[in-house]
Amino acid sequence: MDKAKFLKRYKLDKLSGANLDEYDLRGANLWWVDLSGANLCRSDLSKANLRWANLSGADLCWANLSNANISSANLSEAYLRWANLYRVNLSNAILSGADLYEVNLSRANLSDADLPFSDLSNANLSNANLSKANLSGANLSGADLSNTNLSKANLSNTDLSNTDLSGADLSNADLSGVRGLASMREEMKMLVLLREQIREGSVTFGAAEWFELQKVLETCETTYGGAEFCHFYLGKERNPIYLPSVTRTGSYAIPSMAGLFYSSEKEFAIHLDKLISGEEPLLQR
Repeated sequence: MDKAKFLKRYKLDKLSGANLDEYDLRGANLWWVDLSGANLCRSDLSKANLRWANLSGADLCWANLSNANISSANLSEAYLRWANLYRVNLSNAILSGADLYEVNLSRANLSDADLPFSDLSNANLSNANLSKANLSGANLSGADLSNTNLSKANLSNTDLSNTDLSGADLSNADLSGVRGLASMREEMKMLVLLREQIREGSVTFGAAEWFELQKVLETCETTYGGAEFCHFYLGKERNPIYLPSVTRTGSYAIPSMAGLFYSSEKEFAIHLDKLISGEEPLLQR
């Protein structure tokens, strides 16, 4: 439904629980409006003014909110899966417990926003401003946080596993109890150890006899004859890279190199150096 019909049908002070599925509300002035529990799934709210609006518990799945002003609004427990929030202004907004799975928040302003226990898994937050935001207990696993401003943000007890933090500003952020960073540190230790062993000549390329122990090896857990194999290969024949002396109790995982094929030892070494230097992010796939 277009904006004119919407304005005729509804009084703006009585939109709580309204069914506004697939409405065209581009540029609408919904400042202070109560839209709690409303169905706005697939609606177009791009460039709309929703400042101070009550969107608690609203269904905004697949909605287009790009360039909208939603600052200081209440979106607690809102359902925003797959929504487009590109360049949205959510500064000082309340998003506690909101479902933001796979949303596009690229270049969004979330400064001072309240997002405790929200689900931002697999979300695109690249180049977003999350300075001073409260993300305590949030799920950010698999999210793209590249070049994101997280300065002075509260990230306590968040899940950062498999996130891309390349270029992110974490200055003065609270990282207490964060999950995921430890696994990235372990991977970095493994990469440094691997480079050392290549330089020492204790890593051989294409020398190991390959048995199809599994169709897909995601980590270095699978062993054959006491030696570990990692799921990355070298050359046209896809020979496995053999790590005879990189063993210990447990397993070494190198997710950033998992499943990749390198045409030469040089190409492999260059990629390894880029991961260690930070030129390429640890993917944690």
